[in-house]
Amino acid sequence: MYQSHRYGELVINSIWLLDDWRSICLKDKACMSIESQFLWGRALLVSPALSANQTQVKAFFPAINSQGKEERWFEFSTGEEVAVFGESENQWQTLDAPLDYLPLHVRGGFILPMQAPQNRTSPYGLSFLLLLFCVYVCFFFFFF
Repeated sequence: MYQSHRYGELVINSIWLLDDWRSICLKDKACMSIESQFLWGRALLVSPALSANQTQVKAFFPAINSQGKEERWFEFSTGEEVAVFGESENQWQTLDAPLDYLPLHVRGGFILPMQAPQNRTSPYGLSFLLLLFCVYVCFFFFFF
């Protein structure tokens, strides 16, 4: 969000629009044709099921960024790492996507601040702050 505020970058991006993976996606035509998967900021990868009665979705996970460094991806709700390392720079996986679940993944190396939702802004100063750290594992840290 800082990049959006400071430099005018888009908040919601297609995978191939980010400099981190543009050169990789240019080599893979299937990556350039991704229409339903998107990034929220630089840290959250959203892979929604958009068709009626669809219970699975084919998702793209960049395994290597344009600097040649490995990318790690973690399931948001469980913190489990998604195995994307292989011989290819681009990894496709089929994910379960039941009606009551949104496949959401966190990019490794990011810290996400979170708070419980409130009906007004005044209780925010009194509530705790939750940080989700995703580096080599994902874990939560509470601040009161």
